[in-house]
Amino acid sequence: MDIKEFSNRFADATKHLSPEETAAIMKLFQGISKELPPTAL
Repeated sequence: MDIKEFSNRFADATKHLSPEETAAIMKLFQGISKELPPTAL
């Protein structure tokens, strides 16, 4: 699966989340991004 396919699937899976669920997903990705080296972003 490439990044575009992942993005499309992720968007479809998350489009009906509550604001609380959306905030939890954002927090999860922020934590992951902090662990990535700057060159990975």
